[in-house]
Amino acid sequence: MSITDEAPGLQIVQCSVEDATDAEAVAYTALVGTVRRFDRLLLNTTAVDLSLGSGGRHFVVANLTRPEVEPEVPLGHVVKARYTPLQCVVKTAEESGGLTGNTDFLSGMPVVCCELLSQSIAAVAGFRYRNRGGRIAVVVTDEAALPVVLSDDLRRLRACIPGLGIISSGQAFGGDYEAVNLYSALLTAKHVLKASVVFVTPGPGTVGTGTRWGFGGVAQGQALNAACALRGTPIGVVRASNADPRPRHQGISHHTQTVFSRVALGRFQAAWPLPSGEEYQDDWNDLFEMSDGRMTGHRVVGSADALDEWESEGHRLHSMGRNRRDDPLFFEAAAAAGILAATLLERLEEL
Repeated sequence: MSITDEAPGLQIVQCSVEDATDAEAVAYTALVGTVRRFDRLLLNTTAVDLSLGSGGRHFVVANLTRPEVEPEVPLGHVVKARYTPLQCVVKTAEESGGLTGNTDFLSGMPVVCCELLSQSIAAVAGFRYRNRGGRIAVVVTDEAALPVVLSDDLRRLRACIPGLGIISSGQAFGGDYEAVNLYSALLTAKHVLKASVVFVTPGPGTVGTGTRWGFGGVAQGQALNAACALRGTPIGVVRASNADPRPRHQGISHHTQTVFSRVALGRFQAAWPLPSGEEYQDDWNDLFEMSDGRMTGHRVVGSADALDEWESEGHRLHSMGRNRRDDPLFFEAAAAAGILAATLLERLEEL
């Protein structure tokens, strides 16, 4: 066994498994402590057995060579991954005293709500295209992967954007800040991190079943509702594709249709990219009808330019094995939401 990569809270190890195959495994140091070369490890092999896309690695459950190794324990008393063998203690923003006093509202702050992690990266690119100085917060929900450190994209985002902070909400853990739920996570972004804009996203590995309600992305609608309740400016990212082989996700995805028409209960904003979205203009018009007046739509230009600039700076865009050239509409729809957030922030700051 050898260690092939490390990041704060994470180790990637190359293992020789008992069936004589070599495989990569992920060790979360907050859960199992630090792994050393030649340690004998107990692995969970489910992801490899099922050939999962985002999580196709083994995961370290325990260090059998050094079972006395203690995981990293912060000075807090809130437990995440509760009532599992790997539950961990975190110190939350609520415990730290940052949400006392007049911190109950978002005061119009744009809240960009994504269904997929890959959308959030393109949405940040869109925002940065229009606003280089605004402070960005990313709230990671517990809809998909719980450990924030699993995401290479989020680590790169944190490294390349000064002042960007990540808040892990609910059962998710490993952000710069921890929050008990989505509402307090949004308030932490506003009042502790002093963010200008917040992007709400799941981690890697969300789930879908091909049915109307059986997908993790319904959490996008819950985020829109939370932003509305806290008097922010909710912005829903439209999931759209001109390359997905599944008919239900071609044009505007049935996931977006369900979230915008049935889950989002208050008023929210949404953006549609031009000219790339012209082919599916009828889908966009239908989305208006489905939202029953709750959605305020904006047709946005500049998404392609925003993504050009993002990629020219060395950043990458990918989703479910496809890049921007494979599926331009997917990424431009997300970037349009980021551009819209920057535009609405400009108006807010002028008041």
